[in-house]
Amino acid sequence: NAICSRDLEISSAQSNFTNAQVAYSNALDKYNAAQYTTSPTVELARIALDSASTAFYNAQNNYYSIVNLYNLGQASIFDVNQAQLTLNSTDIAYKSAQINYNTALQQVSMEKINIKASLDAARSALTMAENAYNTALFSADIKINSVQDAYSSAQSGYELAVSRHNQSLASPHSADINSALAQVNMARASLGIIQTQIAQANLYAPISGTITSVNMKPGELSAGISSGITLETAENLLIEANISEVDINEIAVGQDVKIGFDAFLSNSEIKGRVIRIDPAATVILGTINYKITIVPEENYMDIRPSMTADLEILTQQKEEVLFAPKRSLSRENNSYTTEILTANGPKEVSVTVGLIGDNEIEIISGLNIGDQIILGEL
Repeated sequence: NAICSRDLEISSAQSNFTNAQVAYSNALDKYNAAQYTTSPTVELARIALDSASTAFYNAQNNYYSIVNLYNLGQASIFDVNQAQLTLNSTDIAYKSAQINYNTALQQVSMEKINIKASLDAARSALTMAENAYNTALFSADIKINSVQDAYSSAQSGYELAVSRHNQSLASPHSADINSALAQVNMARASLGIIQTQIAQANLYAPISGTITSVNMKPGELSAGISSGITLETAENLLIEANISEVDINEIAVGQDVKIGFDAFLSNSEIKGRVIRIDPAATVILGTINYKITIVPEENYMDIRPSMTADLEILTQQKEEVLFAPKRSLSRENNSYTTEILTANGPKEVSVTVGLIGDNEIEIISGLNIGDQIILGEL
């Protein structure tokens, strides 16, 4: 069927191409004939124009001659009027012949334009027919190849179906049974995954509280970089603080913390302790910080989420030690000195220091209880 269809398409395209060639040849012959032959109508109009022109010029010359004779007294006014009538008649005939000649030329020009248009149309039709013929030759082979490929594919499919049919009639092999069991197990695992996904389709709050914001709409995909739902609770609140890298080594899990709140009076301090130090750094305005988490050990009912807290963390503590005002000591490299007042006047002594606080500094050696320290010049 494909081969018959191909032959018919090629034959039809070839016939159209041949007809287009004949039509173009006829149009070309007609065009050439129109270019090199003279129209009988134009020729007759030209002869009539020449005759009318000759008659007009003869009548005009005769009129001028009669007028001259009249002026010399050799012709009558009747002769002048007759010559004038003849001149007017030949003038009208000449103008009419000229109009007929121009009309004939215009008709011939329009005929040539129409013949040229017919030639262009025949050339275009010939080009289209040739392209259609070439396309038919090319596409016909493609169709035959496509049908042959489809036939080969169908034949392979049939042979495969026969093979599978024969296998289905044979007793199952252990390998086939194991493969089927593996497929069942895979399907069971897929079912479990889908059941888990269905179970996880509902979100359950891990704690009791109040939803304060919902940042997503139903059907929207989560970007994973921002919270979708915010749930806040006034119970079991934690405090987070960023500690600079300079001070983080002074802080350890379990240290006591004094907590104050800007929203309350100064006597509203409560106790807390450090329960976590993040191992990863957090960069804030170009500064390295480490986040710590503090749990209040007292339940202060007026505390609300997102409040600001003032934290005082005790890093070290000693009791019953000798200390001096921090401003009374001078430091050079890693050595500390101070001046004391003796019976002989001021004396500079070296001291060994221990803990250093905000305002006081521990004295390990170099000073004794009762020594008078000079804080300024005498």
